Amino acid sequence: MLLLIILFSHTAFLWDNDAGQQFYSPTGYPIGIEEFMLEALLDNEVQTTVDTILPILDTLLTYDMLWITCGWRNDTMIKQQ
Repeated sequence: MLLLIILFSHTAFLWDNDAGQQFYSPTGYPIGIEEFMLEALLDNEVQTTVDTILPILDTLLTYDMLWITCGWRNDTMIKQQ
């Protein structure tokens, strides 16, 4: 089912919820968790917007998909108001 969603979707918002934190890849370069998801989406020709801030609902509704990457944090991933 997930594959069908990706195949018929053309836009995605990728929320980098770990605020841009990075780790060292096997090649020794610092990268973020979101880069793996971004690469997969672009390989499937999905136009993707990446940001560390989640936009308002009206903006999110303009995208076909929402992906959330939560690499790691020392506190709560999604802040409650």
